[in-house]
Amino acid sequence: MKISEIMEEIRRKTNVLTIEEWILEEDIEEVIYDQEGAERENALYFEKASEEMSLTKAAVFFFVLEEQREMLRPVLKKMKKEGRSYCVFPLSLYKEIYEVVKELMWMELKSDRFILEVVADVLKGENLDVVLGKMEKRLKNPLIVIDAGFKIIGWSKGIEVTDPIWSVNIGRGYCSYEFIKEVHKIEALSPFPNSSEPFEVVCTASPNRKICTKIYDKGILVAYVILLDLHGTDAGYRRILKQSAGVLCEVLKKSEHHGQLFASQKESLFLDLLRGENGEHMDHRLNMHSLHFTTPKLLLSVLPAKHLLDLSAEGHLREKLKEVFPMAFICEEEGLLYILCEEEEGGKLCEKTEKKLSDLTLKGVENIIISRKIQKSEEVRVAFHEISRVREAAEILGENKYLYYFQEYMIYVLLLEIEKGTWNRFVHPALDILKNFDGHTQGELYKTLETYLSCESQMLLTAEKLSIHRNSLSYRLNRIIELTGISLDSEVERFSLRISFRIDQLATGIESKHKVLSYT
Repeated sequence: MKISEIMEEIRRKTNVLTIEEWILEEDIEEVIYDQEGAERENALYFEKASEEMSLTKAAVFFFVLEEQREMLRPVLKKMKKEGRSYCVFPLSLYKEIYEVVKELMWMELKSDRFILEVVADVLKGENLDVVLGKMEKRLKNPLIVIDAGFKIIGWSKGIEVTDPIWSVNIGRGYCSYEFIKEVHKIEALSPFPNSSEPFEVVCTASPNRKICTKIYDKGILVAYVILLDLHGTDAGYRRILKQSAGVLCEVLKKSEHHGQLFASQKESLFLDLLRGENGEHMDHRLNMHSLHFTTPKLLLSVLPAKHLLDLSAEGHLREKLKEVFPMAFICEEEGLLYILCEEEEGGKLCEKTEKKLSDLTLKGVENIIISRKIQKSEEVRVAFHEISRVREAAEILGENKYLYYFQEYMIYVLLLEIEKGTWNRFVHPALDILKNFDGHTQGELYKTLETYLSCESQMLLTAEKLSIHRNSLSYRLNRIIELTGISLDSEVERFSLRISFRIDQLATGIESKHKVLSYT
């Protein structure tokens, strides 16, 4: 407990005015009344001034008669010089202040016991709602937990939040801009590094006091706890708030819904973009982390090799990726690493970057999927979904590359968005004719047409890929035309056939996977 907190309680409970005071933020662990002896650290002494008084103790409440004030002057001067706190009161107030401080110390003890009860609940596995509910009952006021980005992640629900501003805040899931601005002002003037010391935030639009404490993990700010003072507070509330920070940190760590809080604020912002959480304060958070979409971005999905599933190996891979993309945002989601970086060459990565990434495949990367160009923050979520579809398509097709560009798989992404049972409606009938003919004759007309179309109708390139003579290719193409009646000179029909082959490839891949699963 701080001396300033003791004085706050004295002023709250009485109309006492000090004769003189010099208060530093010293921690007080015990109060010693009228007791001589060796000085103890972290103690507050109650002293009735007397002629014999000579010992200068750690921190002192002096009680004096009017005529004793001058006698006390040298002692006070010495205490001030040595950086010790003191308050001077009229002697007549000794009993009144004694009772207030005695009750305060008793409340502190009760607060410590209460925190031990909450710790026991956490050890039993109670969740955030239960812990906040218990704290609300003890503090007689609602509590709200927000993350470092001012998003509301939990609140106690036993006492109605009648503050109109905070009622709206809870409904939309974010703090008001005024509250955020005031917190930043306080931190700029008097920061509390790695400290959960309670502090008050004053907002003109919100009529009630807001007492806040910070939750830290390994020196990193992860959340705030806000006590909304609707019904007044007792003497132990500050101690409970301060000690609850560590307890709530453990609750949040154990929760599967709040794991991202323990990433950095930068990583937490990136995760929110991936999940499509573009709240009211997203622009403020983007500016705070200098993430601007004035230039196009790319989203990369990195699949780590199976032997890199432990945390230390993943951390090493992150460092390697940071070497390739030093200014990028990197986070982990569902076993994959995601990178948000600058576009380099027309919606792609440059050759030099591709080479660096290909080298990583030897050091723990299975493959990397690269999104289309992203020009707005809300497009990050769309790109996240699209590259997930690219990964799905690549697995169905059984492809084994180290780099996959969305542009090359757009048709597959589109198909996977359509009900699979309707795919056959969009397949050109020529494909079934060629499949049936090849099945009876052990021919390769299906493969010939597919290769011819993929080679943009270039005869020489197609013949090389099929390892046949151009005359043999001409014969096969004529046979295909005879059997199917298609026109290879028609641009529309060639496009229709290309799409049909893509649909057929995807459908065949899915069918093959089902057969394997059925067999196993």
